[in-house]
Amino acid sequence: MSINIGGNILSSSGYTPNSEIVSPNIVTDGLVGWWDAGNRYSYAGTNTDYYDCYYGDNGEPNRGCKYYASDPGCYPCDGVLLDMSGYGNDARRADSGVTFNYSNIGGYVDFPGTTNQYLTCNRLNYLEHSYNRPSDTGEITIQAWVNPDSVSANGNIVNCGFNTGYRCRIQTSGLWFYVSGNQITGGSVPLNEWSLVTFTGDANGLAQYVNMTLGASNGTAFNPTVKSYLLIGAYNGSSERFNGQMASVMIYDRVLSYEERLQNYYIGLRRFS
Repeated sequence: MSINIGGNILSSSGYTPNSEIVSPNIVTDGLVGWWDAGNRYSYAGTNTDYYDCYYGDNGEPNRGCKYYASDPGCYPCDGVLLDMSGYGNDARRADSGVTFNYSNIGGYVDFPGTTNQYLTCNRLNYLEHSYNRPSDTGEITIQAWVNPDSVSANGNIVNCGFNTGYRCRIQTSGLWFYVSGNQITGGSVPLNEWSLVTFTGDANGLAQYVNMTLGASNGTAFNPTVKSYLLIGAYNGSSERFNGQMASVMIYDRVLSYEERLQNYYIGLRRFS
């Protein structure tokens, strides 16, 4: 069996990704956040350069690995995932316990599930606070490739706005998607195995999927009430910390169709199957 996606053939005999960009054919329409440790445009790898978290005169961040440790506004590049959506919402690890696998084929971020081990996108002064755009459009799709080590405690995948924004996590009873009091639970995520988890919301309600299988849905509209910064891998520094690996996180300001979700799913399989 073979499937043609974006001009590339995925077959039962396997596929070798492009040496520079692992996921060149993901859906990009409506993409407002994209962090991927297996893509060198997002994670350059361990080096001696530093990343500047300050802002220029026009309010935009000075992006790129070109600054130095002597500047207190800089962080090592090996602790930063650049946002490839074009909105500049780069993710920085809160503590060095979060580690990055550099492999271009199977790159991932390893979360140990302990205190202060998460990534944060906290550009509170950045005008294009794009991961909040779903609050304005009334639609959202969150996708993440995850490989959990355990689910003995709730493990947040994405948290924006805490209990008055939108959150998604893995817990013992399955996936959980929460939007300002509106929540759904269901869909089993296997341990020690890569899966694509997807969360969607619009005026028709919420839904969540493990790979392409529906885990749960409802008919209550997606309606977060607070805009806030984004955390990946935890609710906060001390609770609901994800334990395992994440390879890629994508946020869209619209609901992807079945065909679009399938496209992203098969592209991920090239890395992990």
